[in-house]
Amino acid sequence: MKKLLGIVATVALLLASSMTFAHAGGWAVITLDKIPTDVIANQSVTVGFMILQHGKTPWTNGARVRFKPIASSEYTVVQAKPEGAPGHYVAELTFPSAGKYTWAIASGLYPEWQPLSVLSVTTAAEHAQAKA
Repeated sequence: MKKLLGIVATVALLLASSMTFAHAGGWAVITLDKIPTDVIANQSVTVGFMILQHGKTPWTNGARVRFKPIASSEYTVVQAKPEGAPGHYVAELTFPSAGKYTWAIASGLYPEWQPLSVLSVTTAAEHAQAKA
């Protein structure tokens, strides 16, 4: 019985330590150039952002942007492209319809997806009316 308990404890310790090492690669701070406003359905919007590993070192290993309507479980994922300074990315997002969207950016570091504020997307007619 003591031997079995020893084996179980060893396995538990190994599992716990492997989870710690999985996140040892680092964490990231993602800063948007600006929060998108005036987002119109079926029109692309460019989102720029900086990724800093450990809040200091520009992250140059890629990034993705994920978004979905709030009432949906269907995500769209767009690959961001490096542009400008090291660690800076841009992504072209096109929201298929008006409504509220959740969105997040993945850098490949911890956490996997960093959620951002909810985006409001309007139709072109709603946008024109609001500007009038």
